[in-house]
Parts: sequence; structure tokens; C-alpha cells
Amino acid sequence: VVSGVLPTALGCLVLFGWYTHSVTLIQVSPYFVPMQYNTALGFLFCGLGAFGKDIASRR
Repeated sequence: VVSGVLPTALGCLVLFGWYTHSVTLIQVSPYFVPMQYNTALGFLFCGLGAFGKDIASRR
């Protein structure tokens, strides 16, 4: 469950940062490269896939 929730939460936070133009959510430190919008979408969908796979395997 954690392997799906963490990337999903990170992707959602960064996407929210892009929508609100919050540099803190897009780029953690001024020395780090900001996460691109497409990368955040990838984190979101991979996390949802991992979460869904985990839930399906428990049935």
C-alpha cells in the first residue's frame, strides 16, 4: 500500500504546486532541479497503478 500511496501523494503535491505556481512544492530547494509536470503525472499514475495492483492482489 505504501509503495502506491507515496508516489501518488508526491505527484498530487507537485501537480498542485504547478496549478498554484508554488515554487516550494515544485522545487524543494533552490539547488534542486524542479520536477516537471509530466514527471508528476508519471508519479501519480504509477502510484495509482501500484496501489491498484496491491488492492487487487489482496482479493
